Amino acid sequence: MDREATFATIRGLRLALCDQLEGLSDDQWNTPSLCDGWRVREVLGHLVSLQAVPTWKFVAGTFSMRGFHRRTDRFAREYGRRDPAELISLYRDHADGRTAPPFVGPIAPFTDIVTHALDIQRPLGLPATTDDDSMRLVLHAVCRGLPGFTPKTRVEGLHFEATDLDWSIGDGHTVRGTGADLLLAVLGRPVDDDAVQGIGDLRRRM
Repeated sequence: MDREATFATIRGLRLALCDQLEGLSDDQWNTPSLCDGWRVREVLGHLVSLQAVPTWKFVAGTFSMRGFHRRTDRFAREYGRRDPAELISLYRDHADGRTAPPFVGPIAPFTDIVTHALDIQRPLGLPATTDDDSMRLVLHAVCRGLPGFTPKTRVEGLHFEATDLDWSIGDGHTVRGTGADLLLAVLGRPVDDDAVQGIGDLRRRM
């Protein structure tokens, strides 16, 4: 997938998530997501902030707060406090956003929307909106070791196999499950032990 096609797909996934979030109740917005410590509203706040906050401000704040994750958490909470309708509108406005980290490129925002959509959808019982080709692309990236997402020490020496996508990568001990379950497991999200074969070997590397 070339750069233009990648960002076009990202845009579609962002808008699909916005459509799902329209009309959620207050309780649903405050439901804990799969991201530890973030509710649904903070996850969307995070996605908005990644495109809305100027890169220089993000970088400057990272140094002042002594860590990217602290800065990310702060912005997620700041944006997450906004009215849900405003948050959705902001994300729609930034659906065409092309902010991406240097050296990593568009696979980073691609992985963000695919993963964080699941972070929201699963606790709320909403259907996944990621197509098979997009899931394969993101899995290929994170299961090889994607900077900022998965250190290579977590995935080296493992063979990942998606049971619903006709996709696999790597050599070694097999970790097998649906594409969504594999992605969540590799990124450290809570996954039912019965859903992913070999998840114990992966978790010992976390």
